[in-house]
Amino acid sequence: MNRFFTDSEKYRAFKVYWKAYGGLQALLLSPYLSLSFIISFVLWPVWWRIGENSLYDWTDLSLSIVPTISGFTLGAISILLAVSGRTFLLLAHKERKPASYYLQLMATFFHAVIVQFLAIFLSLLLLAYPGAFLSWLAFFSFCYAIACALAAAASIFGAAQILDVSRRIDNQ
Repeated sequence: MNRFFTDSEKYRAFKVYWKAYGGLQALLLSPYLSLSFIISFVLWPVWWRIGENSLYDWTDLSLSIVPTISGFTLGAISILLAVSGRTFLLLAHKERKPASYYLQLMATFFHAVIVQFLAIFLSLLLLAYPGAFLSWLAFFSFCYAIACALAAAASIFGAAQILDVSRRIDNQ
């Protein structure tokens, strides 16, 4: 049996992801996180305004957009795994510190999924417990979920470049 699926290591995927992602330093230095922070303050009228029934109307946007983005993210992961030929994998697994490009690519997608889950959860929490700070936090996570989808798209472009090279090598 594969050691990644034993009970004693059921959270190993999160440890491997966090290391491949770059840890807290990569998170805090992320331009996508900074951009989301700025956008969440520029758009303060969106998350500050309370609609009818004392609810924040923007949560409808979050709860309809983020699941769609999650579908894109998971679909992109599936496609990347499907088109990953032998040469592509050899090129993507070239040693990099602390992880190969392939592992960094998967960590980017895994991070996007985690952030998207957090955005949905915080939007639902806001529906249950309305408040200005929670509204900002949920809106910030919504903005960050969108930004992470952009980061995942940028990663797809990087993978496409490697795939392009691997196809040329395979055709020689």
